[in-house]
Amino acid sequence: MKKVLLLLFFFLLNGCSLNSILALGEVNKTQVVKQSYYVKHYRAYFTRNALRPIIKNKKYLYFYNAKTKDLSVLLHKRNQYILYSLFHPSKKAIVINTYQKNAYHYVVKRLKQKRYYLTSPEKIGCTSHVALRKYKGIKTLLIEIKDYSRLQKIYKQAIKTYNVKKIKNIRTKLPKHLIVSYYNSRSKYAKTETQRNALYKIGVKLQLRSKKHSNTT
Repeated sequence: MKKVLLLLFFFLLNGCSLNSILALGEVNKTQVVKQSYYVKHYRAYFTRNALRPIIKNKKYLYFYNAKTKDLSVLLHKRNQYILYSLFHPSKKAIVINTYQKNAYHYVVKRLKQKRYYLTSPEKIGCTSHVALRKYKGIKTLLIEIKDYSRLQKIYKQAIKTYNVKKIKNIRTKLPKHLIVSYYNSRSKYAKTETQRNALYKIGVKLQLRSKKHSNTT
């Protein structure tokens, strides 16, 4: 108890507000902001003090474990590389201590052993937003992730099978950049008028095709 009081006194003496001190227990962890059947919204604030570049001035990198479906962010602080889970708020961070000159390659190798591979949110059906923010007086790096992977999978299946009924009643919008490449690639395989018409309707639903043009060729 005495140590806690001394620590609080130290922070207050150095100009830190009580609000900022309490906020230290709320940072460096993920929160589920909103969740629906099709989309999950995650938000995390990470302290910026002592944050160092990982490689080529990049201060954060994303890694993904396909087996556990865990998107995580890697940060570098002093001699530590810390992997924070973005999809599993209760998961303990993975800490890798290293003083090696080629630390990045060593860390990547260690993470591969744990089945985490370098990725981007877009590759797994997500959107991301990163910004510098102050959270209750603490300088932080804000990372927001919206997971559309379930919705993306449904649309991909509908496109592949030309099944308009599968997505007819969906109201949640899927960001165009998460589906446009797949839509365009599959459009080349549409041979019949029925298939082209189905893809046209799906394209309209995704706002990739205009309702004004009825040409399905």
